[in-house]
Amino acid sequence: MPPITLQTEHLQTSAIDFSETNEVEVSRLLAHFQIGAEVEILSTDDEIWYPGKVVDLKLCEGLEELTVEYTTLFTDQHRLQKLQDTITADKICPATPTSDKKSFEMMDKVEAFYNNGWSSGQISMVLGDNTYSVCLYTSMETILFKHSDLRIHREWKDGVWKMADKVKPDKKRKAAASSQNSGMDNVFLRRSERVPKRSRDTKTPFKSDRNPALTVIPEIIHAVDPFSTPAEHKLSRLQNWMTLKPGMHETSLSINDNKIRKSFFQSMENAKKDLKKEHIDGAFAMLNCRRNENAAWFHNYKIPKACFLPMEFLHCLLSDDLAYKKEKVKGKKIFNDLFKDTVRGKVYPEKTWGEDVDVVYGITLGKKSNVWIGMEIHLKKKRITVYDCFQKESNSIDIPQVKKLAVLISNLLVESSGDEVDKVKMIPFEIEQAQGLPKTKHPFNCGIFLVKILECQSLKIGDMTKINDDNALELRRTLSCEIFNQFVDESFGK
Repeated sequence: MPPITLQTEHLQTSAIDFSETNEVEVSRLLAHFQIGAEVEILSTDDEIWYPGKVVDLKLCEGLEELTVEYTTLFTDQHRLQKLQDTITADKICPATPTSDKKSFEMMDKVEAFYNNGWSSGQISMVLGDNTYSVCLYTSMETILFKHSDLRIHREWKDGVWKMADKVKPDKKRKAAASSQNSGMDNVFLRRSERVPKRSRDTKTPFKSDRNPALTVIPEIIHAVDPFSTPAEHKLSRLQNWMTLKPGMHETSLSINDNKIRKSFFQSMENAKKDLKKEHIDGAFAMLNCRRNENAAWFHNYKIPKACFLPMEFLHCLLSDDLAYKKEKVKGKKIFNDLFKDTVRGKVYPEKTWGEDVDVVYGITLGKKSNVWIGMEIHLKKKRITVYDCFQKESNSIDIPQVKKLAVLISNLLVESSGDEVDKVKMIPFEIEQAQGLPKTKHPFNCGIFLVKILECQSLKIGDMTKINDDNALELRRTLSCEIFNQFVDESFGK
């Protein structure tokens, strides 16, 4: 028998070429995820699918990796830089096909657009006006959604879209558990119930050292955007209404049972005169309506529950003659019923303080400065934040007036709850002055500045650079158009 060395000398060796295998893997990726393709990216932590697009794709040590850019997630507060991340192919799917389904029914499996992404859930209640109550599987929260924010629940399996099965979540979990115990084949779970397999050191944008300061900014919808430009047809409706002959338009528009005449809008757009009390009341009434009409959006983005007070409330509360009843009870001053009814939600704006709303906003006239000052009254934190936008040497001239209000609000809340003020240890609300606000050089711009500042604050919008003297007239005209279209009869101009 020849030596082993002779037996092996005729064998030839060569390095294995994996290039062909790599090309196959890349081509498989390209079949569904070409560069620029719209996709959805899975957050492993939250089980939410975020819309985005493919920026790059490659193989790294045999692992398919894609660089994606999120559509609704940003790295900065001003929403200028979109977030990018590198993920593996098992954390991505093509954009879900659109559906023409006009309505949903109880127990339907759906996906809801929530916190900038799509979350799986189930219709728990069908409400009016195309609104649905949805129980989200990820958090078990029940949240209101408009039809436009819902879609049919589909599964991306083996390169094709499949409708979700009809088995209820609890039954499916039991089926999966029993199959594992009995040695049967695995039961396919819906996408929201799968436990994702983390790939090699792949990090999501929510637990990533590369993006430790990631801030998810709410997507401001047009219906509540404080700086949106009115549609052309809305501008035309106001212009047509203003050109009607006297007597034809004077009873066609009212705000909180107050008739609005042509002079309301004419003086509102007078750039050299400050907004009047009725203008601010009209703006606040519109903002209250917007909150009611878009309640699902405010709830979903966890915007603090708030309302805007009529101008007379703070003005009369600061007047001893108007705030209290003429007759004393047991020698004590008692607030007029109007104030207590406002706190209890019995009169406009019909929101119970501490239950329906946690924050109330108002504007009153500074007695010493003689300009409008704004206030944010935070009921839970027992704090009043003062908003002063007039550029002058001292911004604290009206603080004594606010201190009086801090005591009155505290007393009013106690008395409205049914307790006797003297038997409760009274703690006045804390007072602070807002910093970094837009400032105006002209006292006649204080009204429009404060309305927009409080609107932004109520939406938690930090960027107020569009509130400036150069833009003041445009803000007035936009507000005028928004108020008109909010309260005019829908049939007008059609």
